Amino acid sequence: MLWRLGLDMGAPFWGEFHEPEDLAARLREWWKEPYLTEQVDRNKRVRELRQWLTGREAANELNGGTSSGVGAKHPLLSLCGQDLLAAWGPQTKFIWSWRPLEKSSASLERLGWWPDAVEIQQRLWDACQQFFAKQPYLRVDYDALLLNPRETIIQLSDYLELTPTADQLDAAVTFVAQHPTRKRTNESGFSCTEAALATGLQSARPLTTEITRIGEAVRPKIVATMLSGNAEALAAEAVRSAIAIVDELLLIDTGISDSTCEIVREVAREKFRLATFAWRNDFSAARNTALALAARQGATWALTLDTDERLELSPAMTADALRRMLMDRPSVNAWMVTARDGSYAKERLIRVPTRLEWRGRTHEALCGAGPGERLTLPGVTFWEAPKTAVAFRRKLERDEAILREETAEHPKNGRWWFYLGQTLRGLTRHREAIEAYHKCASLDGWPEETAWACHEAARSFRDVGLYRRAIEYCGRGLAKQPGTPELAYLAAWCCDALGDYRGALDWAHIAISLGHVAGNRAGEHRLGFRDQIAWYEGPYDVLRRIHTRLANEAEAEDAARMYDRAQRLRLGVLDASKSEPSCRRTNE
Repeated sequence: MLWRLGLDMGAPFWGEFHEPEDLAARLREWWKEPYLTEQVDRNKRVRELRQWLTGREAANELNGGTSSGVGAKHPLLSLCGQDLLAAWGPQTKFIWSWRPLEKSSASLERLGWWPDAVEIQQRLWDACQQFFAKQPYLRVDYDALLLNPRETIIQLSDYLELTPTADQLDAAVTFVAQHPTRKRTNESGFSCTEAALATGLQSARPLTTEITRIGEAVRPKIVATMLSGNAEALAAEAVRSAIAIVDELLLIDTGISDSTCEIVREVAREKFRLATFAWRNDFSAARNTALALAARQGATWALTLDTDERLELSPAMTADALRRMLMDRPSVNAWMVTARDGSYAKERLIRVPTRLEWRGRTHEALCGAGPGERLTLPGVTFWEAPKTAVAFRRKLERDEAILREETAEHPKNGRWWFYLGQTLRGLTRHREAIEAYHKCASLDGWPEETAWACHEAARSFRDVGLYRRAIEYCGRGLAKQPGTPELAYLAAWCCDALGDYRGALDWAHIAISLGHVAGNRAGEHRLGFRDQIAWYEGPYDVLRRIHTRLANEAEAEDAARMYDRAQRLRLGVLDASKSEPSCRRTNE
């Protein structure tokens, strides 16, 4: 199959199957069959593997570079994982042609090649398990390949960075489709050939997860990826929060020197995998690498989880329920998960391999999703473990250094000005923060972002007691994105602080009209930050305070009642369908 995609896989050795005969002969010298006893020391194996690759590459060059690369396939290579790494280098890409152990053993027994087929296969299987526990690879499921050849071949091509022609792709698919095993009838009585024609022999398309019932459903494989430095105090709880719904957990070591690896391994147990990434102060590079590594593990979905994050699943969101949801929405390529407090959502599950990519060295964004490709996942929320004051300040100072460079290199990109403002605000440098927010708001960017920059600038003005300037920025923000009740609520709060009760009442009623209790739910469509208190009980809190001061007893009682109702709606303890009259409006 790989030979048909353009790789040099050696000459045909049996029918249409290719294998490098010279390497196969050496492997049999190194490992005496049938008991696979070692005959040659490792240094010699590494030296001969290096010489073999150099010779193949030279031959390919003499032939005009007709092959896209050099590959090798042989069962005894299962015993040579570390040898291959030492000989060919870390850029070597590994593929495990995987089949359940009992099926592989049964196949060898039927062929009758060796008297101890089960023991031999167990030895090779154990060697693969041990090597791939620490080494990134792509697992190609034998049964899935037979059922969905085109999708698996596209995945293989992406992993190996091949660009096969349409003819090469068709040749590889045809080769698999004509495999004798595909013509056998399985346990359920359906012909594998017929079933696969419906899902695997279509024209090339973006890789998606299909459900194909041939005896058993093909389950989406979920691999959690966790970037980590020293996080021994945090990582275990993060892993526990997600381990029940994932198939593997890939810890990506960005510079661990404490016991984080051991702790994660202990919690994840047989699901633990380990990879390394040389940290270079670039979160998007690390996250894109994580997606690629998950794909190499054979994942169909990558779940992003940081060491300070914890998932919370509703009782109904079991591992099976999650996979059913993933399979039921084939057009979705990224699932967002909302923070527990409702303040924002972030991409948590990403279909892999993917054309989407993370951008930005810090406060990275996932780019490339089209309409309908990114939805919010119900039944799951997350929260972040609080950082210590020292750790939080260290993060802010690191972010400031990166964002100063980003704003200098990309002064027309409002995102970097916004997050520079957020960082400076976190450092309580409000004047500088306001300047950064103002630059973001002045650019012709995403209305949600520019409106929220006005909101955050207004918060900084409020925090230093400049309430009139805060109200001014609230008005600017509403001009950019009218569906932002948070701006009207903040303006009401500032008017209240100034003693401008009429203004506070007016702004509060505007917030209510845009909110989620008695309004038009204007913020519902937004993707970015939100303040749910402003959507629900916040404006009623302003009303009840002011009406109490003005001795408007009936209005104050109305506001207090609506405040309680709104808060219970936000917390999910009240049925939103049970309507009540809203507050009466009085400015006196």
